[in-house]
Amino acid sequence: MRYNKSLLLLGVFSFGVYAQDWGEPFRVDSFGLGLGGSAATSEYKGYDSQYSVAPIIKLETPVFYIDGYRAGIHAFTTDDKAHDIQLGLTYNEQKFDPKDSDDYALRVLDKRCSSLMAELSYRFYSDYGNFKTSYAHDIQGRSKGDKVTLAYGYDFTVTKGLNIEPSVGVDWTSKKFNEFYYGVSDSESAVSGLKAYKPKGGFSPFMSVDVTYEAFENFYLALDVGVKYLSSEIKDSPMVKRNNKAWSFLGFYYAFK
Repeated sequence: MRYNKSLLLLGVFSFGVYAQDWGEPFRVDSFGLGLGGSAATSEYKGYDSQYSVAPIIKLETPVFYIDGYRAGIHAFTTDDKAHDIQLGLTYNEQKFDPKDSDDYALRVLDKRCSSLMAELSYRFYSDYGNFKTSYAHDIQGRSKGDKVTLAYGYDFTVTKGLNIEPSVGVDWTSKKFNEFYYGVSDSESAVSGLKAYKPKGGFSPFMSVDVTYEAFENFYLALDVGVKYLSSEIKDSPMVKRNNKAWSFLGFYYAFK
């Protein structure tokens, strides 16, 4: 099954190469660099809120794109840019390190690492809002799992230079994905005292608000806040202490073009 999924993504890439007229492939439509910091609550027992700092990279060409932890190609884009099929890689930040937990039982569990995922996404932009959907598969063999995202947002221009986009959506994560990050094996149960747990796939709805503000010419501030309500398959895990996780991100970047 893993190879079938890889062949499907390769087939979409091949179709894009054949069907898409990229025009000037090396023309840079937009390019931005900056720095941002994030804070997020953790669903794991004994975990404090997580903080991180990372560079902001935004690049758009007729062929390639880089947007934060996502990078790839525009496999197919209509002339009016309303429809965009993208094929690329995305970094899954989800991880569990037992050393970071204050809960004794969780400190003896196995470590679960983040992973690189192949992603196929479709985006539709209109006057009535923006629709985004994506399918991602773990290609590092960590969880060997899948993630599907559906989201809808509406972009408001409040004043010149100030844009706000509230969004709602849902993530579906597969049985393998959930079992890797939230499951407890029989051997782990024996040493930790936790009940063995093997979750199935599940849906986790979320909502977020993105704010972009041009503070000075070509100098932008970016804010993203959101909350996700975890599926019952996740929140019922003996590793989990809460039914939601929240995040916030604040950064700045300079748009060179």
